[in-house]
Amino acid sequence: MVTPIAQRRTLIAASTATLVVLASPSSGQDPDKRFTDFADTVVEYYDVPSTRERDIRRSLNELGPVSTTKNERFDALTAYNFRWRTRTKPDGNCDAQIDFTSTVTFPQLENYAGLSRSARRKWDAYILELERHEVGHLEITYSVRPAVEIAFDGVSCETGRQRIKAALAQLRDLHVQYDDLTDHGKRTGATFP
Repeated sequence: MVTPIAQRRTLIAASTATLVVLASPSSGQDPDKRFTDFADTVVEYYDVPSTRERDIRRSLNELGPVSTTKNERFDALTAYNFRWRTRTKPDGNCDAQIDFTSTVTFPQLENYAGLSRSARRKWDAYILELERHEVGHLEITYSVRPAVEIAFDGVSCETGRQRIKAALAQLRDLHVQYDDLTDHGKRTGATFP
């Protein structure tokens, strides 16, 4: 049996061995294309001012999203939200409505055209790897999503709630393992400058 972490290691190795050319969100291309494989995902951008590398890094450190679980700032962040409403049917089984959303918060340069050629190459490489890292978080979330969505099938609401809590605990653990494995993307190249 292949564990989710072994699968992630394989995926990371495969993705870092493959050269993919994507446009920076600041280069004029449609920035939301990178995450379109994930329905129910919203991409929110925060503006990063300046064209000097150290000023860009300072802005990323000061403006990046804050993780609610770690109370720490990161360059990008993928968050998910499951909400459910339940009622007990006459047969004792649970009738549940589950809603899901995910949000990726991602940096966007205010003046991409103003970068030097060297800074542009570094930014493009960084954005590509940062994107890959956040896509990895989405893949993890979407791999566990079916277990959450069927948690209430054919069981009481209490049993369904226990199942959903277990699935969400597994999901949190997988995200922590992924970030530990990649050092939040730094080991795979998601660093700037």
